[in-house]
Amino acid sequence: MTHDIGSHGPDSAAEAEILAQWTSIYDAVYRHAADRPERDFTGFRSGLNGENYTDEEVIEWIEGTVAQVLALRPRSVLDIGAGTGLITRGLLRHVDRYVGTDISPRGVARLEAGLGGTPGTEFLVRDADGIGDLGSFDVAMTNSVIQHFPNARYLRSALTRMAEVSAPAGAVFVGDVPGLHVRDLHHLCVVANRLRAPNTGTSAGEAREQLSSAAAHDRELVVHPGFFTAFAAEHGLFADIRLKPGRHPIEMNLFRYDVRLHHRGDDLLDPSTIERAPWDGGPAATVAERAAAAPGPIAITGIPRPELTPIAAALHRLRALDAASPVEPESLPTGSGTDVRGPGAHPADVVAAAAELGRTCFVTPSPIDPAAYDAVFAGSAETRGLSLPPPADAEQALTTGPSPLTPAGER
Repeated sequence: MTHDIGSHGPDSAAEAEILAQWTSIYDAVYRHAADRPERDFTGFRSGLNGENYTDEEVIEWIEGTVAQVLALRPRSVLDIGAGTGLITRGLLRHVDRYVGTDISPRGVARLEAGLGGTPGTEFLVRDADGIGDLGSFDVAMTNSVIQHFPNARYLRSALTRMAEVSAPAGAVFVGDVPGLHVRDLHHLCVVANRLRAPNTGTSAGEAREQLSSAAAHDRELVVHPGFFTAFAAEHGLFADIRLKPGRHPIEMNLFRYDVRLHHRGDDLLDPSTIERAPWDGGPAATVAERAAAAPGPIAITGIPRPELTPIAAALHRLRALDAASPVEPESLPTGSGTDVRGPGAHPADVVAAAAELGRTCFVTPSPIDPAAYDAVFAGSAETRGLSLPPPADAEQALTTGPSPLTPAGER
């Protein structure tokens, strides 16, 4: 039995209240949005240090997301939580039908004014649980939205609706999911940035208390990859979970991931059924060459992520210190490009190196080490993606975090 911490959370009335609060927030955000809707990066701010992302970082994130959705080859798309239309603009010229929904009437009006004249395009005020009457789609998607969902029950309900409208042969795409498996690393970076702001030293015990406080006051719904593999197994779907494709060392690339739930299992690769070999310490090019030399599909496992391994090491050291031991802010990684890189190979480099050798590579979070990943190399270019098994540990927590906009500890 898997566990969703807080899955017995707010009842329907409380969920509706939370969604109404988010509606008000986003109405206010869209009221003050930029005059250039195609370059409206309102709200793209790091949760680690509060700083705005650069245009280059946001554009990479947008283009990477659009590419992942288009790789599913949809002719029709339902986009739940279309926001300011940044992803919309990248999809419209490639599909025949696009329906974008949002909980904010102001946001929908803004989308309608800017993009409503595009043939085959429609914008509606709906929440994620109210899409059952919109027909069928090749892809039902939501991107950078589920962290605002009230609880795991609401997420399950939304995924069920998305699976229904994308049946029988389409897919569900869930982008930018905050990962529970890397949440402790995320919290350490948040604490490190707070300590560095005034450049105030602290003790190991005080730093650990701040980590606990960050977890207790987490406003996001945070989801383990195992949640989606378990959901897929329960609903006759196939779960394909991958790291974000971006290279910039930003919060979204380091601590979030993308999910595809397929209705069809053909041309999907189950990593548990193919040859598996541990990483041997080589760089990206060596990893790809090793895979290319294999006669068929192969998974190179446990490849460290260079940006995450120093964070994991720092967290391990902090937990091992006596409570009174001093901790200097500079000794804690902040999750930024200024941090020292650790061993391993960047996932994007491995994917690129494989492509140069004519191999398709899918990078997926390691089920064992939160600071590592597995690179799954397909033996055929026809392989569409992965089909990952449900979590081996049936008792592990798969979601956590108080309902957004509620006091910490309430569920």
